[in-house]
Amino acid sequence: LRWIRSTTIFELFKAVKIYFKLRKQDQWMANRFNEINPHLAISNGDRHGGLEPAFLKQATKYSIKIIVPYFSNSGIQGPLKTQLGRRLVERTWKSPLITHLLYYTMGHQFYNKKYLFFDPSMTLALKLFGTLSNYPWQIGAGLVTNVCVDSQNTWNRYHLNGLDKEKLNLVGETNHPDIYRGFKNKDEIKAKILGKYGMASEKKCIICSLPQLYEHGFADEATHWEEMNFLTKSLSEHCNLLISLHPKMNRNSYVFLEKKFGVRILNEPLKNVIAIADLFVATFSSTIYWSILCEVPSIVVDFYGFNYDAFDFFSSIDIVKEKTALSEIVFKKLHSKTDFQNDWKELSRDVIFNDQTINRYFKLIQNEQNL
Repeated sequence: LRWIRSTTIFELFKAVKIYFKLRKQDQWMANRFNEINPHLAISNGDRHGGLEPAFLKQATKYSIKIIVPYFSNSGIQGPLKTQLGRRLVERTWKSPLITHLLYYTMGHQFYNKKYLFFDPSMTLALKLFGTLSNYPWQIGAGLVTNVCVDSQNTWNRYHLNGLDKEKLNLVGETNHPDIYRGFKNKDEIKAKILGKYGMASEKKCIICSLPQLYEHGFADEATHWEEMNFLTKSLSEHCNLLISLHPKMNRNSYVFLEKKFGVRILNEPLKNVIAIADLFVATFSSTIYWSILCEVPSIVVDFYGFNYDAFDFFSSIDIVKEKTALSEIVFKKLHSKTDFQNDWKELSRDVIFNDQTINRYFKLIQNEQNL
């Protein structure tokens, strides 16, 4: 059955099925646009399924500007990791004929001349429907008219991947005002947090955003807990350690770390307290951007073989790949001065690190509606 699902005939059948579903969704969306008569459209992107293709098609039909807000650090490496080894999208001798035909007729859809973003069936259906992005590996390369970015580095990266300068808008991210307020009031917040969690004020404070290895399918459960124990033990030996959990992580599953290592799991959102840290530790996460903006020395741990290059442009962080090196680098970061100047330029700190993000979005919306 798995072999049949990877054949050209089956993909063509799926493409027809998806196309007619898109047509049906387009009829529904057309009715909504006629009812609402919008002057502006805001979309999560231009490379997703669901109702998004119909939404983009109707907005384009009526020449309505489409804005994509900045939600998170969007790169190629994350989606690529999910495509490795999949016969339908990775062009090898094992791939079905349709994958090779698409390469020779729509080569711009392939990353590095080898990887499709969508399955062939979805690629063909979106092409027939008229909403296929020119290069879905890059958000914003489709029908949207405005793409918001958080920094000059992101602006440069998106432009390098083919987005016109006219599409790009530097506005920051919606979390920036909260992070900024935490930074401006960090001394007061730190005193409250240390008091709340019963931590000694004379000790250095580390905040660690634990990696979601098991939750994201990057490790089995046993390996995940081995890594969580190692990281928590290593960081808590001589410092106050506050642990931040992603919403996908079940707090009840991690609470044992508090008793075992004398650490505390934060109840507060990370964006509100990250500025109080003397050191921030995470894996490849956009929260590293937050810590740099707050002048907090940072470490990216990669004992997991990710080997992403997304943060290579940062000069203030250390990427640690060997467990034996962690303690020494933690000590160095805690007891030496970190130069953030280059990274602040990359992150456009002088422009976006304030409480004006919503105003910048409002101004963009005003301009695009010609209000």
